[in-house]
Amino acid sequence: MATLRTRGWRDYNPMLLIAVLLLLSFSVPMVYSTTIGQSGLPAFTLGSTFMRHLFWIGGGVLLTVGLSLLDYHALAPLAWPAYGLSLVALAAVLTLGVVRGGAQSWLGSSSLSFQPTEPAKLVVVLVLALFWSQRAEDAGSWRNLILSLVIIAPILGLVLLQPDFGSAMVLIGIWLIMAFIAQQRWYQFGLLLLIAVPIVVYGWTHVLHDYQRYRLMVFLFPDRCQSDPEFAKYCWQTIQARRAIGNGGLTGMGLNHGIQSQLNYLPVQESDFIFAVTAEELGFIGAAVLIVLQLIVIWQVWRVVGQARDVFGRLLAAGVAGMLLVHCWENVGMNLIMMPMTGIPLPFVSAGGSFMLTTLAAIGLVQSVSLRQRIWSLSLD
Repeated sequence: MATLRTRGWRDYNPMLLIAVLLLLSFSVPMVYSTTIGQSGLPAFTLGSTFMRHLFWIGGGVLLTVGLSLLDYHALAPLAWPAYGLSLVALAAVLTLGVVRGGAQSWLGSSSLSFQPTEPAKLVVVLVLALFWSQRAEDAGSWRNLILSLVIIAPILGLVLLQPDFGSAMVLIGIWLIMAFIAQQRWYQFGLLLLIAVPIVVYGWTHVLHDYQRYRLMVFLFPDRCQSDPEFAKYCWQTIQARRAIGNGGLTGMGLNHGIQSQLNYLPVQESDFIFAVTAEELGFIGAAVLIVLQLIVIWQVWRVVGQARDVFGRLLAAGVAGMLLVHCWENVGMNLIMMPMTGIPLPFVSAGGSFMLTTLAAIGLVQSVSLRQRIWSLSLD
């Protein structure tokens, strides 16, 4: 600990820290632009969406600092209790939760709500990292693969029941990347893919509701939005996102001057469609800067995967990288009509307390892994 007190903040991953802070700075004007007058309150009134966003950023930054100073190994005994609490919270959502956008994913009131799915993603990262690190000598075994699926299945099932397909995709992405780092074999992934095909077909025909199938079909057959009037009513989000991005051109229409954003044509624009708002108001240049910053964050987290001092730390960083990657891929992709429409936020930019706290906590864990790798290396000299 003496080394930690002596070297302090200089041992942080500086590029990761700077990129995250820039994204948070980016989010402030964008959330302001997407929420002014939305709740009927002035933006700087206590209780407005914008002021809550500033509060969550402040709390999240403190959480990042606190977790980075904490040795990540101290979280190992808390992994399974946190897993149990996540199951209880996700089960409570199905009976007591608030429905928004067709999904029953929130606990609490409309003014102060909590989405248990978000911290559950980080809990899955923690539990899987602990599980595979304790079985490193038997890496790649079928037993480890099956048990890891047993671990993630209850949380994945509860998320699908909400239904929250975007978060389900994130959980699957987390598992895939962590399984790869845990040295599960390629042929095991191939066999799982073959098993998944009939499950997906059954889900399409017997589980999905009509509106959910239409959302996927909008992604697969976007041209039908112009030719099929019955189909077109499911294309509203796609059409508005496309118009917003097209309006922006190279330099944008100016902050607070977007047509689709300021007239509230984009649903949940402070979260799900904040990338489209960015493209409309700040143009291609602003949207490109946003994407580059996200890629820098993911790149730096992935670098920590290679620098970690032990398997547990390496898997923690890998799980966080997977979580951030799928969130960015899906959010930007659905705004660009390259992915199906799902309600999923953009890391460090979208409004939303549960997700903001989760992603900043995840960065704190990654910084903890990075910081202790450097201290450990210094002790060898």
